Amino acid sequence: MTTPSIFPHGRRILFIGDSITDGDRSRTGDVNHDLGDTFVRLIAARYGADHPADGIEFINRGINGHRITDLEERWESDCLALKPDLLSILVGVNDAASIVELSVPAPPRTDGRPPKSLVTREMFRVTYDRLLTLTRRTLPALRIILCTPFILPVDKIGRDWDLWRCEVFLRATMIRELAEKHGAELIEFQPLFDRASLLATPSFWIPDGVHPSAAGHQIMADEWLRKVVSKVSENCSSDPISLNNLHHA
Repeated sequence: MTTPSIFPHGRRILFIGDSITDGDRSRTGDVNHDLGDTFVRLIAARYGADHPADGIEFINRGINGHRITDLEERWESDCLALKPDLLSILVGVNDAASIVELSVPAPPRTDGRPPKSLVTREMFRVTYDRLLTLTRRTLPALRIILCTPFILPVDKIGRDWDLWRCEVFLRATMIRELAEKHGAELIEFQPLFDRASLLATPSFWIPDGVHPSAAGHQIMADEWLRKVVSKVSENCSSDPISLNNLHHA
């Protein structure tokens, strides 16, 4: 797949979220590993290889285990201060887990860190809304993409599937509503993985029900690029001069 050139020269694209975005990214300035082993790296690889002269900067600010409340604590330094031109957010599965674990307690932690606190459904919605409002006010020209969380019935997720599915579905619904409210674009990954599971077992795509395999990250990257390209094409169809403006901005 070759992607069309859709970003003006030198633009900055920021991905923020939890471990699905993090992918063990380097924190030491190692440019070979600072995008992590996730869909973020695959997007950057595909677009950079197709358009090496465009000088697009891809930044990964995913952190393992983070929820919307954790993102809020670092929003200034890891989002607003970076002044991205496009922001892609993927968060929600750890927030859902904090509710599920009220009914299905998680095993004791072995990393010495304290148990995570509860993020209620209302906390999730209000906090996410607050971050988007702040971001729109601070960076009014920013293009924002909201990605919905996803799971498949594998391992512990499969054992308590109804609980997990309910909580993740509710957060995806909230994200759809927030995207509409704040004029953000929406990428829904759950339907993507549901369709993929008709071609291979769920564990092929998401071995533990939460964290995608290499193939899982690949279809996420493909879907992200497809959606972003189609949105630009849609805008250009309704405004024939916008594509020309895009590449001369």
